[in-house]
Amino acid sequence: MAASVSMERAPAGQPHCRIANGTAILEGLWTFSALHGQIAATERALHALAASRWDISGVERFDTVGLRLLVRSWNRVLPQQLVCSDAQRALLEQILAVGDAPPLPRRHILIDTLTAIGEALLHPFSHVGDFLRLLGGYVLASLVMAVLADQHVVANGTLEEVRKVDHPFIHQYFMTGAS
Repeated sequence: MAASVSMERAPAGQPHCRIANGTAILEGLWTFSALHGQIAATERALHALAASRWDISGVERFDTVGLRLLVRSWNRVLPQQLVCSDAQRALLEQILAVGDAPPLPRRHILIDTLTAIGEALLHPFSHVGDFLRLLGGYVLASLVMAVLADQHVVANGTLEEVRKVDHPFIHQYFMTGAS
């Protein structure tokens, strides 16, 4: 769940930011698992706060993701009026010192190349399988239609009466739009 921004207190454990007397007060868990899937939205919400005072002493737990999110929302500068524990301040200063390290380049190995070639070669066969399923469904439906029509002709004696058969299968698959 994304961090919520409101005037009330958050449920225990949820990342939350509330405003009280011009101070942005962070509470809950500010970890990757708590922020998962909502990091960009949370960062935009924190940027929009524009609070001059911040209180993060109510945060139960930070991890690197939560700390980097907070530091980026402060434009990589600690606020002048920041209420936090000494341990939190030390962690924030470490994040500021390290900065945003670029991601390590992904190693390209032979199996990746072979996998990409295999996917490219086998992908068209998925379309063939889909076509065969479609064709099989059509043939099966046609056979059922023929059997039902034959039963109706035998019972009623005329082929023209087939169009008047009141059977849900025929109406669903063959008689829609038929005149």
